[in-house]
Amino acid sequence: MVKELEKYGMKCVSLQEIRWKDAGKTKISQTTIFNGECEKGHRLGTGFAVHKSIIHLVKEFRDINPRIATLTLKTDNFYMVIINVHAPTDDMEEEEKEMFYAALEDTFNQSIEDIRLVLGDFNAKIGREEVTDRLLEAIAYIQTQMITVSN
Repeated sequence: MVKELEKYGMKCVSLQEIRWKDAGKTKISQTTIFNGECEKGHRLGTGFAVHKSIIHLVKEFRDINPRIATLTLKTDNFYMVIINVHAPTDDMEEEEKEMFYAALEDTFNQSIEDIRLVLGDFNAKIGREEVTDRLLEAIAYIQTQMITVSN
């Protein structure tokens, strides 16, 4: 994976399904991987791959839970908090979905003065054929936060 990121000149990439047991920081070639803990059975796990050319901008990595992690970057004029998510699928228990969106909202609201960028896998299908509950929940959340969405 790191070879592909470096081949295409990627500087900062959000990662889902890392599945590494322990949270930490690992340097591979010219890239540093910041990863959170996964669930038992090596499920989930979110993190970031950061190229050495911007590693000096990284101020903090936070492992919120196996589905959410943040990376705070400090530029000359502002802080940017990148929130990486891996949302539960439609077939998951309702309680797990509610816990995910509550944790996302708490994480989003903790950095209110900073620029916030939410990336990752919302497990929502976008298109004319099918609108899932996941997509509707994501849209409802986005509308309450006045966020711009692109795909």
